[in-house]
Amino acid sequence: MYLAGNLKFLREQIGKTQQELANLFGVEQKTMSSWECGSRTPGIEIIVELARYHGVSLDDLVLRDMKPAMPVYVLNLMYLRKKHGMTQQDISELLGYRGKQGYNAIETGKAKPTIDILEKLKPLAAVYPCKLSTAMKKYCDENCITYFTTYAKKNVTSSMGGKVLANEWIDTIRFRDWLKNDMQERVFNLLVLNTKVPFTDEGITAVEGKMEESLKVGQKVGGIAPTEYDDDDNEIPGYTITVPSSSSMSDSEKASRQLTGCKFTAKLAGAIQVVNISGNLVYA
Repeated sequence: MYLAGNLKFLREQIGKTQQELANLFGVEQKTMSSWECGSRTPGIEIIVELARYHGVSLDDLVLRDMKPAMPVYVLNLMYLRKKHGMTQQDISELLGYRGKQGYNAIETGKAKPTIDILEKLKPLAAVYPCKLSTAMKKYCDENCITYFTTYAKKNVTSSMGGKVLANEWIDTIRFRDWLKNDMQERVFNLLVLNTKVPFTDEGITAVEGKMEESLKVGQKVGGIAPTEYDDDDNEIPGYTITVPSSSSMSDSEKASRQLTGCKFTAKLAGAIQVVNISGNLVYA
């Protein structure tokens, strides 16, 4: 069960103290503390109220770890510090912090390190940048190998970075897999959470609705282009969905209880990674 950890995480997310929540739920602060450390478990009525207060389901509050996974750099920093037998205070002094709170925030994932901080931490990790020749950069670009270049103290990927060895953009592949999984989940939940989805226009429309829900979310996360307009003000939809009507399905298809012919076409939003600008300076 993840109840204790989730209670602490959710409280910190909304910026409340244990005392404030204790007052809200009519208990003592030490009781709230015992719930968060796991030494005591609140009654089911309180758990229901806590879930309602935080706006989460009972299953999520009790059975799912709601804390986001630690970034890889956090785990690496912790590992390297311990490997070298150093304390957080030692690292803080190395970075020029007055106390260890600043570095502690980085190592716990509450704050992201700046480029300057990473530069100071490189000797600790024994990681030093390589000087890539023009020929080496060209080889990387031609073989879909991503490398980082520093501009104005910021690490950025190479101009064509982000392609896999199959010459496909990694964000397109990841979005495709996400969209497939999301749409499958939505349609599956429609089928299992309802007593029955009839093989009628109403049932087919319900399936179409779940497909559209997924595609709309795909637009919100930036994978699918929004509805746009051409120079003549004609609408260019970001996606289209096609589903059959019940009357177009044969008796054998209905008897099989397998709905086929549900299709969609979505326009990728893509990304701009290189900009070519031309211009002229004139007097008149």
